[in-house]
Amino acid sequence: MTSKIDQLKQLGELKDQGVLTETEFKDQEIRILSSSSCELLSDFDPILEPLGMQWTGLSEKASL
Repeated sequence: MTSKIDQLKQLGELKDQGVLTETEFKDQEIRILSSSSCELLSDFDPILEPLGMQWTGLSEKASL
């Protein structure tokens, strides 16, 4: 299971790549820090898919 730190790192990478806006980043950051849900970033599948990326769950990072 991936830690919240790893999730936040992945989230930061998506923001740095321009996939997420600052607002989207902050919203997801709050959700990660306040939740134990396993699929927090799955909401971004429609954003990641056209970029050839996929949220693969907490055990892996979004892959190119």
